[in-house]
Amino acid sequence: MLSAGYPLGPAIGALLALSVGGTLGSWATAAAGDRFGHRATVVASFLLVAASFPTRPAGALGWSLGVGRTGAILGPLVVGVLMDAQASYTWNFYLFAGCATLGAVAALLVPRALGDGTGQLTDARRSSRAQ
Repeated sequence: MLSAGYPLGPAIGALLALSVGGTLGSWATAAAGDRFGHRATVVASFLLVAASFPTRPAGALGWSLGVGRTGAILGPLVVGVLMDAQASYTWNFYLFAGCATLGAVAALLVPRALGDGTGQLTDARRSSRAQ
């Protein structure tokens, strides 16, 4: 970050925030895995996604896993291409800011479930499915 022109203090602060956040998240997940079992922890995270979309839990889980894995694969590849092309550091920022904005817009476009919160379809939803 120093070679990109950032002062030492903010550069260290940004890297520290990323490192501490990732470490705390890993510790919390590991502690949950130790306490409840690793399978239970993974299942709980899947259930959290599925509970957010009670009328289509399999679709929600598939999309969340697919998008996450696609980003995990493409992110380093694209950054490597930018670094190989000797693009400026700002392009990495623009790339990740654009992906974050796209993700936020996509999340806002997800319609609310038409269920009653228990996973049961309401009468309006049943009638729209019957058509």
